[in-house]
Amino acid sequence: LMINKPQGTLCSSRDGAYRSVFSLLPKELNRRFLGGELHIAGRLDADTEGLVFCTTDGDVTHRIISPKRRISKTYYVVLRDRPADKAEYVRSFERGIAVPPEGSEPGFTAQSARLVWLGENDEACTLTIYEGKYHQVKRMFAALGNKVVFLKRLSIGSLQLDPALKAGELRELTEEERNTLFKELGKA
Repeated sequence: LMINKPQGTLCSSRDGAYRSVFSLLPKELNRRFLGGELHIAGRLDADTEGLVFCTTDGDVTHRIISPKRRISKTYYVVLRDRPADKAEYVRSFERGIAVPPEGSEPGFTAQSARLVWLGENDEACTLTIYEGKYHQVKRMFAALGNKVVFLKRLSIGSLQLDPALKAGELRELTEEERNTLFKELGKA
């Protein structure tokens, strides 16, 4: 399933402080997929929106989230501040950014990532990463002294968020999407 996760929902199996992304599923899909088997391949924070991929195939989930597979995740990012030197940001992401600890989460050096600015006088960019650590995108920009004010996942590997899906809507993957993704994951 492809879900366009809205802000204010959690990628968890139960409602808590926020509504679970699974609460977006219609009852007929609940009966068809749920039963403890449907899970999310790549979580998003409560304030992040965009592509969430759900499956009952644990091997697919593992292949998507494993940093060893280098499956890309692309995000649309809006920053609080326009950087004085956008080219230096690009180089920093290409080199890999040393990310300090946050709370109980350890620091790490992020793998090389691809940053593309969307306008000359804009704070918006796309960022493609190949791992998925806790608050990674936000922490990478924070390490450069900036703050993410809006974050939306656009793709996971070859799977692109369907632009026709409004926030909170979902659909099953097409056969072509499944075949392309499975081939990319080495499951074809």
